[in-house]
This record gives sequence, C-alpha cells and structure tokens, in this order.
Amino acid sequence: MVSKRPLAEGKKEVELQLGSDDHKQIAADFSGKLSADGDWLYRLVTLVRDADLSSEDLKNDRVFIAPSLTWQPTEQTSLTLLSQYLDADAGAVWPGYPLEGTLLDNPNGKIPQSTLIGEPDFNRYVQEQWMVGYDFTHQFSDTWRIAQSARYGDYDLDYGVVWGKWLTTNEQDPNHAENFRLYDRTPFQSIETTTSFTLDSRAVAEFTLGRWQHTLLMGVDYQETENDTIANWGGDLAPLDLFNPVYGAQVTMNAPFINAVTELSQTGFYVQEQLKFDERWVLTLGARYDKAKVSTTDRGSQATTSQSDGEWSTRAGLVYLASNGFSPYLSYAESFSPNTSVDPLTGKPFSPEAGRQYEVGLRYQPNNQQASYSIAAFDLVRQDYIVWEWQPNPGPRQTGETTVQGVEFEALVEATESMNVTASYSWTPKADVTQSVNVSTVGKQDKAVSEHQANAWLDYQFENNLTLGFGVRFVGGNWGNQEKAPIKVSSYTLFDASIGYQVDNWQLRLNARNLGDKDYLSGCNDTGCYYGERRKVVASLTYQW
Repeated sequence: MVSKRPLAEGKKEVELQLGSDDHKQIAADFSGKLSADGDWLYRLVTLVRDADLSSEDLKNDRVFIAPSLTWQPTEQTSLTLLSQYLDADAGAVWPGYPLEGTLLDNPNGKIPQSTLIGEPDFNRYVQEQWMVGYDFTHQFSDTWRIAQSARYGDYDLDYGVVWGKWLTTNEQDPNHAENFRLYDRTPFQSIETTTSFTLDSRAVAEFTLGRWQHTLLMGVDYQETENDTIANWGGDLAPLDLFNPVYGAQVTMNAPFINAVTELSQTGFYVQEQLKFDERWVLTLGARYDKAKVSTTDRGSQATTSQSDGEWSTRAGLVYLASNGFSPYLSYAESFSPNTSVDPLTGKPFSPEAGRQYEVGLRYQPNNQQASYSIAAFDLVRQDYIVWEWQPNPGPRQTGETTVQGVEFEALVEATESMNVTASYSWTPKADVTQSVNVSTVGKQDKAVSEHQANAWLDYQFENNLTLGFGVRFVGGNWGNQEKAPIKVSSYTLFDASIGYQVDNWQLRLNARNLGDKDYLSGCNDTGCYYGERRKVVASLTYQW
C-alpha cells in the first residue's frame, strides 16, 4: 500500500457509489495548504461502506479514515505525519464448495453460489487496525540527504469459517443422491492481536566522478512485532442441507490447537550502489544482512522457544538505455523473511522463508509516441514457505521449494488523443513444487496457476466528454492446487465495460465486471472448488472542486 500524501495544489473530492450486493459507499479526499506560504499541508481521506457479500446474509462493511500532515520549514527539510484507522466488518466464505455440485455432477443439481456453508452469525472476518507514523527527509548538500520513516500499528482480527465434507447417510449405495446433500460441517476460528513497530533510517549520496554518475544508498531498518493467536479447529455444528439450507445452528468449538504469543525482532543493514555510465548503462548492486529472532510462548505448557537467524541477501541489475527507446535489462535478487507462524506439532516458530529470482527483459518506449512496451522472462524459487496441510492433522506446515518460470508481456498505448489501449499476457509453463516434505506433491503445481492468462482494455473519449471502455480477461484451464482436481478446471473469458460522462466538476460513471454474469470456477483442489465473482455493477457520482 502507498499512503496518500498531502498536496500543495488544492484537492477536494467526494464520491457516492451504489451497486450490486446492496453496495452503498461514500468517500472523500481533501488536501491543500494550511498556511499561506505552503509550509503546512494537510490531507484527509475517508470512506464508509455498507454492503453485502454474494453469499447469503454476510456483510461487507468498512469504515476508513486517514489524516496526514506535512511540515516543510525549508526547501531542504520535510516531515510528514501519517495515520489511518480501519474497521472492517465482513463475512468470510474462504473455504470452497464440494466437488460434487461444482466441478462434478451432483444428482441433486448444482450448488447455488449464494449458499453459505457456514452460519451467518459465525462466518466472519472482523478486522480493526490503526497506524501512526512519520516520514522525514533533509537535504544537507547537493550530494547528501538523509531520511527516516517510522510506523506503529495495532491490528485485531476475529476470523471464523466452516469447512466440511459430505455426510454419508446411505452406505449401501455410495452414489445415492442422499450422500450428496447433507454437509458435515467443521468450524474453525482464529482470534489474533498484533502490534508492530518499524523504523527505517537511510542516507543517500548523489555525485559524479568522470563519466560515472553515482547514487549510493546506506541504511538500517528495525522491526518489532508481537502476535497473540488463539486458534480453534473442530467442534460441534449440525450438518446442513446445501440444497435447502436452514441456518441458526449453535457452534461449539474444541479447545485451541494454537494458544501462543510470538515475538519477532529483526534488524537489517543494507547498502546499494547505482552507477550510470555515459547516460546509457545503468548498473545496480545491493546487499543487506538481516538478523532476526523469533520467540514463542505457549500458554498451555507455559514453555518458551526461540530461534535466531542471520542471512545475507543480494541483488544486481543491468540495463542499457538505447537512444531509440529500447532498454534491454537483466537482474538477480534474493529475499529473506522470518516466519512468525507457529508449528502446531512442535510449538516452535517455523524457519525463515527465502527466495531468489532471475529476470531478463526488454522495455521499449518510442520517442515519438505515448506508449510503452515490455517483455520479461523470469525464473523464481521460493523456499521454506508455509502451506496448509490436511494430513495427518489439519494445520500449517513448512514445505520445501517451489519453482516458477514464465514470460510476461505488457503494452500501454495512447493510440490516438482520444483512445487508450492496455494489454498484457503471461505464459507460465512451470509453477511446480521442486522439493517438499510431502513427496507426493513434488513435480506438481503448488497453486492453481494457469499456463496462459491475458487481458486487454480499451477506452475512448468522445468530444462531448462521454467515455466508453471495454475489456476482456482470459484465464486458461488448470488442474487445481497441487494438480489434485479430478478433472481439468475449464478456462474462462470475462468481459468488463464502463461508461462515463464528465460535465464541469461532476463525473458520472458506471462500471461492470463480468458483464455477461458468467458462472465459472476460479480454482479447485481434491475436495472442493471456488466460485468466481459474478456480475458486479457499481455506479459512482464524483464531484471535484
């Protein structure tokens, strides 16, 4: 996320929205000067939403406010104070629907997307968070400047969903319709509180030596995070008839399988040098060292475990800026990220996650045209990441390694003064598990990544200030998470559209996603599938002054 900052030029905007799923929203964005000389600037961004999810009787409400203030006593010094508050009161429908009735035939018919597998009073994603911080910069000279950013945040989450499987009532005939109607439900909930403090201090030097332009960056960052989690899996919840659901069943949870406080402290030292030679060659070299300590206290056993990890990570990139607008480049990057998740089998925090990526590409920006084109080929490895495993017991597990390889293309073109076109295509022939503690997944895709994906969007503005837009999105077929879907999940093509009209300071716009209301599956595994988003239409009226 990038926070909106105060602007010197005045900005006042209010937007009203009405749309599908009883969507009602009002938002505002105000910014400008607090003093005549512009030393003090302000900005206030706020939003209130009252809406529903597509599943039955689930809310999708939100309140957001973000005030910020900038003080610029001199041209060399700037201090921006940032803050935000978010209250999200929404339902949760993350678990998918069973295979029979979505991907596979069900003798009782297709399961309606509006059917809620859980309970309206239990399925929830209630999030409250607030953050405060600052961003300070000071230019000492033509060469040196310093900067420091800090943020403190408090996050509270109350999350509840329901999983399930078919309840077999006719054991003599496994294929009988009775066995594909009642859903045996299992509740899961997690109540989490997180506090986080981050501090990043850096110095930048820009200077020229002969034919070389240097930008030297040096810094140190620090973070301290505490996460308090109480998670429950399983309990008592009555089965549900998915074709004639009646809600109101009481949910009784089992004892927590995670009841712990995890603390992370991490310090990173980094340096980067960017060298530009003759305005054509740009070489970037960077390195950082991270030292992290994770400790976990289990409330049940009162035992505390901790581990410390230190790791170097590097990055490098080279690009040639040709006079005709072509810019071939290549890059290499490594990553290191400590895990605060707790292994429920050992009660200890998982090991850090690591990764590396190679990329080679070509960018083109014509000298006589408002357009840009890019193509990139990449090879990425992700190691020691966390996944959810069902066997032998449900819970997070740390697996081995995933390798992703592919090619991406993007074009942004101003075809005429009135028409803009954007298009992209990605080819991902490999997104496979290459090492794993679960050997059955090696050589298979970890996530349901389609080999081919593409989208395009065109908008045209008429002389009477009417704007029309039309887009298409294509996602190819795949075999589901870890290629466990019993049959191939079909590809799908969706169409989007918009119409807008501008008059003076008023703008009226109507946006539609999945214009044809196509019924499709966005992903599957060996137990269930997820429905994609149905048609979503939102009308907005914006006034700026």
